[in-house]
Amino acid sequence: MTKKQKITAVLALAIAFGLGMAVMCGCSYFTQEKIAEIHKTVGTILDIAYTSGGAVLVEQKIDQLVADGKIT
Repeated sequence: MTKKQKITAVLALAIAFGLGMAVMCGCSYFTQEKIAEIHKTVGTILDIAYTSGGAVLVEQKIDQLVADGKIT
């Protein structure tokens, strides 16, 4: 194994360890209650955006997709 390969292997292990730790921290942070709270907040934001003019944009986008043949 060359020096460059050793450095690459050590770096890959360090990155894998870091990603593993990030996933573990993320999983412990995002409890079911936090996820439900985030979901409710996002739902509220989308509802406000839709009712304050977003509905027209959605309809236009759907019409455009139908005209392009991307949806039927």
